[in-house]
Amino acid sequence: MNKLEQPSFVREKHVLRTINSIRESRQFEWLRRLKKLQKVEENFKQFPLLPIYKPRLVDPAPHWITFFRQKQAFQYVTSHQEDVHVFAYEIDNNLSENKGQRKYCVTSYSQLWHVIRHAAKGCHVSFYEVIPDGATCKLYFDLEYNKEENPGNDGKQMVKILIEFVCDELKSTFKVNATCKNVLILDASTDSKFSNHLIFNIPDFAFKDNLHQGHFVLGLCCKIRSIIKQQQEHKTKLESDLDLIDEPITKKPKQENDTSYNNICDLLIKDKNGKECLFIDEGVYTKNRNFRLYKCCKQSKKNPLLLADYNEYKAVTSKCNGHNMEHQIFLDSVISNVRYSAKMRIYTSEGFKRDYKSLFDAESDTAKEDEKARSKEDVTEGYQSSLYPSLDSFILSKVNRGGINGEIRRWSYYAQGGILVYNIAKNRWCENVGRQHKSNNIIIIVDLKKAIYYQKCLDPECRAVDYRSPDQDIPLNVLPTYDDLDDDELIKAVDKYEASQMALHDDGGILDFLADDENDDILEAVDCLEKSIEEAI
Repeated sequence: MNKLEQPSFVREKHVLRTINSIRESRQFEWLRRLKKLQKVEENFKQFPLLPIYKPRLVDPAPHWITFFRQKQAFQYVTSHQEDVHVFAYEIDNNLSENKGQRKYCVTSYSQLWHVIRHAAKGCHVSFYEVIPDGATCKLYFDLEYNKEENPGNDGKQMVKILIEFVCDELKSTFKVNATCKNVLILDASTDSKFSNHLIFNIPDFAFKDNLHQGHFVLGLCCKIRSIIKQQQEHKTKLESDLDLIDEPITKKPKQENDTSYNNICDLLIKDKNGKECLFIDEGVYTKNRNFRLYKCCKQSKKNPLLLADYNEYKAVTSKCNGHNMEHQIFLDSVISNVRYSAKMRIYTSEGFKRDYKSLFDAESDTAKEDEKARSKEDVTEGYQSSLYPSLDSFILSKVNRGGINGEIRRWSYYAQGGILVYNIAKNRWCENVGRQHKSNNIIIIVDLKKAIYYQKCLDPECRAVDYRSPDQDIPLNVLPTYDDLDDDELIKAVDKYEASQMALHDDGGILDFLADDENDDILEAVDCLEKSIEEAI
């Protein structure tokens, strides 16, 4: 019996089943499309479309180019005529091995503020200023401490004490007058952590670069520690004297220009290990430092840098620049955005010493000579693979702690010292803390002459204690042979050997020559050179 001969109720049932099947199919398709649209909607809510940037006539033309490497971004800026700068931003990636990774964009201050201002309304953006190596910069401080470890500390009062102390030091050291009204205070504190950025906007005053500024801050911190130590010793002496006699002892009279020293002990905090230290981060004064910008927060965090309620700094706007108050605060918070004038004074330092007052003045000849000497040093650099593949493979086999395989991000070979430095990416396992660092990479340093390697890292706390892991031996079969070295290095060794021999004949003695620790390396290099010449013949 065919379908036409079937009873009508059977045909109707079959038709209804077909219709329901079509409905279910369409409903499933509609739900699939709805979920897709909801996902797009959530994405737009998290990353809303920004209004088109329309620069004024006085602003640079729209410019936004991204780079994976910081060096490429700086090379582009130096070859570009527009007033553009390098900024960093964190990649939105939840993978543990890629957390904290950053890309770099080249744009103008105005266009970046346009992005931050509009993006901050719907989500939290994470942009960082890259303070260029050698760029003139303002004085700044990064202050932080854990509130749970320091329940009795008053962050607001600590900031006030520090500003008064720094202003007194600026006056006594550089004859520069500054007050709390010259300090822009940005706050990103949470219930568990105190976090402030202080940016000193002092007219006609700046440091030559971030490294010179770091020397000043390090000296400043040494002086604070010295004063605290003296006060504690004086207090201990007073208490011991009170135990010996009944008469009250008057305190030591306050010295001249000692107005900020009364409560300076309040600047001490306890770190996560219970050790006393200052709440000043002394590790943020490095070249090409990434420093968080106004209204920005770290990736996956919800505490952007905003004006502190105790900030007394007032941004100055004018009709000429056309900037509103928030735009001007953003510009004043950029460390390398320095306003130049005929009265501008730029300060430098020869190096870090405790008595640092005598080190700061106009640029010294010693600093110039040191820079020239460093520029003449024979350094070869590259990415991923160095000149010695077997050594690369050995190092990569050692940077896999924590189940994450590291990669060689960059390498630098210093021919004069026989040192090869690897900058490791993805794996941040540090021997000092026994775990992965959250955002700071590690470096592996190979001493080719001693056939050893050791680990250091870029974390401020590890750098503060100058941590270096124990030396590890390198197998001889992965070390480069003399055939791998440059001919210039062997020629230098031969010249040095001949000069030593000439000195022997002139002085008539061999004891001084035998006392030289480097002669074994030189003789070995000469022997290898002679063997290679004989083989070639």
